[in-house]
Amino acid sequence: YRGWVMSALVRSCMFAYFGTYELLRKQFGMTAGSKGNRSTLESLGVSVLCGSLTGVSYWTCCYPFDVVRNRILVAPDTSPPLYRNGLHCAREIYRIHGYRGFL
Repeated sequence: YRGWVMSALVRSCMFAYFGTYELLRKQFGMTAGSKGNRSTLESLGVSVLCGSLTGVSYWTCCYPFDVVRNRILVAPDTSPPLYRNGLHCAREIYRIHGYRGFL
C-alpha cells in the first residue's frame, strides 16, 4: 500500500484538534462540567468559537501532509515510482509549485 506512512502522519495531526480544543476551553475558563457564571448562550458561543479555531488549527497542521499523501496515492504505478517517499514528494511539490503547492 503506497502512502501508508503519510496517512499515519495525517492521522497523527489529531493532537492539534483535541489539544487545541482543550487549550482554548481552558483559556476561556470553560472546564469540564462547570458552567461558571456564564449564561447558556455565552457557553454556546465560546464552544462554537473554540470549535472553529480548533478546525482551523487542525487543517493548518494536517493539510500539507494530506496534499503529499494524495499525490502519492494518485501517482501512476510505474517502475521506478514517481515519488520515492513522502519527503521526495514534498520536495517535488515545492520545487515545481513553491509553498502554494501545499495550499
